[in-house]
Amino acid sequence: MGIFGPSKEYKTQLYFEDDNKFRFVRREVEFSCLVEKERNELKRGWKHFFGNQFIFPGYKGISADTVTLGFARDIILDPFNKVPIGETQSDKPNAKDISSLKKWIAQIAENQRHTYRGKRKSTFKEDFVNYCLMGVLVLMVIAWLFSFVIEMYR
Repeated sequence: MGIFGPSKEYKTQLYFEDDNKFRFVRREVEFSCLVEKERNELKRGWKHFFGNQFIFPGYKGISADTVTLGFARDIILDPFNKVPIGETQSDKPNAKDISSLKKWIAQIAENQRHTYRGKRKSTFKEDFVNYCLMGVLVLMVIAWLFSFVIEMYR
């Protein structure tokens, strides 16, 4: 955590494009993924594994850093099979087994759902409707008790 709030973590990605060009890009790390944002909205993401980092000594204007490989069409680029294949999020899914890939993606989506649900803010309209419904429920209970008492004394 920084002095003025939480600090953002950045990693360097060697990004290969479709036209056989490549470039070094500093990407923000969110939820163990390297992400590309446009106006604070998530545009693309690549899963980041520490086992898939390479030491880059630096060259000309590019500083020395650990570099993760990335490709325009794939969320995991592991040409040297450094990341183990498995069922957990720290392992990469088996690309030949569709069900393994679907389970892996579903696990990430489920974690994101829990994260965003925990951060959800209520709005004035939602609060107003909830309080009105609670008031109607209280009035119904009072009316039911009132009618019960009247019937008891008849």
